[in-house]
Amino acid sequence: MFRTIIVAEDTALSNAAHSIAYESGCLNIAKVVDRLPNNEYEAALLLTQYEPELVLLEAKKAELALAVGEVMRTRRPDVGVLTMGGSFKDGIEKEFARYGILPIRTPVTAEGVSETVRVAMYQARPGPVKNLFLFMPAKAGTGATTVLLNTANSMARDWAHRPLVIEADLHSGVLSLLLNARVKTPILDTLHRASTLDIQAWDECVSHGSGFDLLLTDRVSKPPLPSWSNYHQLVRYASPRYDAVLVDLPEVVNAGTADLVHYAAKVFIVTTPELPALTLAGQRLRELEARGLNRKRASVIVNRWHRGDISTAEIEDILKIKVSTVIRNDYRAVHMATMAGSAVKSTSELGKSFQAFAGQLLEKPIVEPATRTRILLETFAKG
Repeated sequence: MFRTIIVAEDTALSNAAHSIAYESGCLNIAKVVDRLPNNEYEAALLLTQYEPELVLLEAKKAELALAVGEVMRTRRPDVGVLTMGGSFKDGIEKEFARYGILPIRTPVTAEGVSETVRVAMYQARPGPVKNLFLFMPAKAGTGATTVLLNTANSMARDWAHRPLVIEADLHSGVLSLLLNARVKTPILDTLHRASTLDIQAWDECVSHGSGFDLLLTDRVSKPPLPSWSNYHQLVRYASPRYDAVLVDLPEVVNAGTADLVHYAAKVFIVTTPELPALTLAGQRLRELEARGLNRKRASVIVNRWHRGDISTAEIEDILKIKVSTVIRNDYRAVHMATMAGSAVKSTSELGKSFQAFAGQLLEKPIVEPATRTRILLETFAKG
């Protein structure tokens, strides 16, 4: 839920806004202010005093509301501003839009308010989040979870970076089983308290494994299911605190996880080289685009590849998107790691593939091994 203040002189309008805010499920009213600010100082003071994420602003006095909204959006571009109760004339609505101030349209519904809030917050907090990466299976069994797990492990082990793994497959997530990790607090509970997270609460939520933090599911569905705003607040809290945030998605994006898609720096569709998986990879891509994902932010990971399988170039030609990495098939290494509740060994060829991919996400160059010839040449060059 977004911390919200209502600024309205009309008591009936204020009460109605309070009611619809509660029904929308995404607004938490922190303060009701019963008069509009008269100057820039007073408008800015409201932001300082109450630290809102969203402002519901009465717009019956359209020019005054525009002036107040302009100050708020200029001073705090990350704060969304919505107007209510106004009827605009003479093109003033375009001026509101110019500053990203959106009207709550009539008839007012909880669903309509939630959607308007979403658009306002996307304007106030534009993406993508540069360290947010999503992993989605083209179909069940393509190994998306295994790829994500080993990538996160390599980030921590090989690159000394701090990743967070979020298990967004609430019903079928198996990360706790693969890592033999205890679910400290189910991610569903963490999502519902995402707007009030602090250091102490975060420590109560995250589990630990293989050198990185995890938010794990207990695979138990309890209403209400998380909304887009829950995921929004979770990513907003977590992303500045980690070097990378890796999300294990189910095959289908819902209304809640669509927020993750909106903000992801990259969405990786994990497929195997077989025709059924590649066909469904194309379907996943179209579904992501329907959720607003720009194709440039989508990519493919080809998992369990054998020599003689379809080539990278052919896959890119079929799907019309880039292949980020190819993971060769090594069933024995993966099986042994799974039985041990760990990641694959860094010394294996498979482990080196994950190391290279993790470095790619962290924007770290791959340094060639320091061979004896190269060491002698470098020593000679230095004199």
